[in-house]
Amino acid sequence: MMLSSLWSIWGGSDEEPVEPELVEMPAQNSVERDVVTLPDGFSLVLEGKLLIMRWLGEADNPGVIWSLATAEGDRSCANLVFNNGSEYRPIIVEMMPDTSIEARFTPLDTGKIITDIALRGEVKLCGYEFSLKGSQSALSKSDAFIPYL
Repeated sequence: MMLSSLWSIWGGSDEEPVEPELVEMPAQNSVERDVVTLPDGFSLVLEGKLLIMRWLGEADNPGVIWSLATAEGDRSCANLVFNNGSEYRPIIVEMMPDTSIEARFTPLDTGKIITDIALRGEVKLCGYEFSLKGSQSALSKSDAFIPYL
């Protein structure tokens, strides 16, 4: 009896090893994006309540340009600054694989930023200066942005 116990502990079993089963994970729900292209060549994107400012950048490697969490990266991307002095901090600014730049903002600031974009004259971020002329008209054509105006 003792020999059979030791034999089973050391793997002397005649059973075939069991292959682990592959469990298929359900696909993550993709978040719907509502996009408005503004006259000066940038876009505003709503992913739920998360606001993203998107524009074409210079060709570069995809990756993080600025991160609020680490306070590292290009410091010119640390604040979205309007011509009236209003400032908002992006959570993260990234160079995307298609050479666009995306700046993501907290949902807490979404309404204020959209209002400022509609009512102000210009905005600066990451060394880029964008004119906001015609932005209120462009935003008012999107059902997703109307509640913020």
